[in-house]
Amino acid sequence: MLVRFAATVGAWTLASRVFGFLRDVLIARYVGAGLVGDAFFVAFKLPNLFRRLFAEGAFNLAFVPLFAGRAKADGEAVARRFAGEALAVLLWSLIAVVAAAELAMPWIMRLVAPGFADEPEKFALTVALARLVFPYLLFISLVALLSGVLNGVERFAAAAAAPILLNLCLIGAVLGFHDSLATPGHALAAGVAAGGVLQFVWLAWNCRRAGLLPPLPFPPPADDPPPATAAPAPGAGGPLEVLRAYPRDDVSLAPHVGVTFNQPLVALGSPREPAPADNPVTLAPAVPGRWRWVGTDTLLFEAAAGRLPMATEFRVRVAAGTTSAAGGVLPEAVEWTFRTPAPTVRTVHPDDGVTGSQPVLFAAFDQRIDPAAVLERVRVTAGRQRRPVRLAAAAEIEADAAVRLLVDEAPAGRWLAFVPVEPLPAAAAVTVTFAAGTPSAEGPRATERRRSFRFHTLMPLQLRDHRCGWRGDDCRPGTPWTLTFNNRLDDERFDPGLIAIRPELDDADVSVSGDEVRIHGASRARTTYTVTAGAGLTDAFGQRLRRDVSVRFEVKSAEPYLTIPRADPATLVAGQPVFPLRTVNVDRVRVRAVRVAPERYGDYLRWDGRRTSAAPDRFGEPVLDRTIRIRGAEDAVTDTGIDLADALDGAAGHLILHLQPYAADRDWAWEYKQAETRWVQVTGLGLTAFADADELLVWVTGLADSAPRGGV
Repeated sequence: MLVRFAATVGAWTLASRVFGFLRDVLIARYVGAGLVGDAFFVAFKLPNLFRRLFAEGAFNLAFVPLFAGRAKADGEAVARRFAGEALAVLLWSLIAVVAAAELAMPWIMRLVAPGFADEPEKFALTVALARLVFPYLLFISLVALLSGVLNGVERFAAAAAAPILLNLCLIGAVLGFHDSLATPGHALAAGVAAGGVLQFVWLAWNCRRAGLLPPLPFPPPADDPPPATAAPAPGAGGPLEVLRAYPRDDVSLAPHVGVTFNQPLVALGSPREPAPADNPVTLAPAVPGRWRWVGTDTLLFEAAAGRLPMATEFRVRVAAGTTSAAGGVLPEAVEWTFRTPAPTVRTVHPDDGVTGSQPVLFAAFDQRIDPAAVLERVRVTAGRQRRPVRLAAAAEIEADAAVRLLVDEAPAGRWLAFVPVEPLPAAAAVTVTFAAGTPSAEGPRATERRRSFRFHTLMPLQLRDHRCGWRGDDCRPGTPWTLTFNNRLDDERFDPGLIAIRPELDDADVSVSGDEVRIHGASRARTTYTVTAGAGLTDAFGQRLRRDVSVRFEVKSAEPYLTIPRADPATLVAGQPVFPLRTVNVDRVRVRAVRVAPERYGDYLRWDGRRTSAAPDRFGEPVLDRTIRIRGAEDAVTDTGIDLADALDGAAGHLILHLQPYAADRDWAWEYKQAETRWVQVTGLGLTAFADADELLVWVTGLADSAPRGGV
């Protein structure tokens, strides 16, 4: 059944969204953004605001469950009469509000849209449209009440379909009258008012067809006196029953206690808080708070603290002989129990961390505790021996930044901070256990299971590892070095002078990050460096390295590579078209060039062979294919220039240049990956363009002399 109801509401809601989208499209087309659009949307905002107060606020939230309860307990006739009373209150209230708003609309608009007052035309239009749409509030509020009546008896389709009618009215208004009234805004305002009337008629017709149309009891009929003054016959409503009692059994939180009966126990207008002698429900143990009636058949207890105490078992009893307003009697007492939980540890510190020898330990709970009582259930073991603990002093908490932050975040009275009486042994695994039976300060229930957390005390500061590069297995010139320690280092007191490097490392840069010392510099190929960390190196816990520690980094030969200018296309000056390349440990380079037309540049960019050994012959005429030998020292950076003048016959033009390096002891896969391709333009002109929305400005200079060029 739930699926069927959800599908019904979902289908009509989806249809409403479709028509709403069409409505917005048409409003955007015929009204758009401007004076009329601003005036209409501000005018329509006002009744929507009051609709939320009257129709969709506390009134509607209270009405639907009360109506549904009446219909279930007393039948639809009593429920209709209750809805009629609500209708009377709502109707006359709304008539007064609408009338007052229509008269005071200019002043209301000055509050709602104060900026419009500076534009007399827009302000006058907004006031006129607001007066047209404001009666919509009256009808849509009545629609909300009628929707509640139908929803209360599980008739959802009519209420879900009602918004479609408003969208249809707005669509019809903007299509049919956008050019026949003073402004399209007047057509939309009239459509809003018509939509409210049509929705009310639609819901009233559905209520009447279902036999649920509420009567309007003004004046009350002589042969049907109001229920509040009628004397019910004893037992006329049948025996009194408890329909719902909550909470029950184990609950994580108990914000209130509630009992709902199948018959009203008080009349409408009765005091909300029953006198102790008139309260049929008792709660044990007693808790500060108040009982109050929600409607006429539900009694609710609200604790003064916002919730009932934790770690407590409660018993609730409804007395036998409790009598309803209709004369129904509860034949037997109804009792049930519920339990709020014993303390639960929510936050601990440190948890799986590393600490000093006498850390401040912390635990936060889900309820108030007595720190001294909880401390009696704390067991701290290190090195298989129990270590005595005491409550932490305020100065100790203040000195520990992590614990101080946890204390600030924890609710008052729900945390415990404690420290070992004696320093813990170094490099020890420590276990902190809250034993079963840990008490609460809110109730008598204690924990039934233990809760533990672990951490480690510090080991003396030691060098744990060292590596060259990220993986440590391929140490090449210029690759960074890393020293890794077992503890986080103190970056504020770190002195790069404590790291000695022999032989001297050119451009050395030494820094610390976490537990690592990182070294960057221009290391030389085929050289072994010794790096020594001095005994003064300090970790974040104040421990110093006990002695100097040295490690070696063996730098291999440089990895062969070839690099060329990143610009693509690369520009060379006509008359001296020399293309530069830089290599290390490369023996020779095969140079291939293809002369191309500028129009092929787009094809070149889409070519997936730009970074492979594939030749670019497809783009034009091959004009160069030769291998040049690189004459450079081993492991040294070598710069070489490739003269392209012959490839262009000494003139300007465009080339695609393909470079294939070869190195000793390297296979074809390396050569494939190292190949480089560039589009090269050889020209005597340099061009700079400046563009905005209106014009394009081009500045042309000679590359050889930087002088401006005209007539290009």
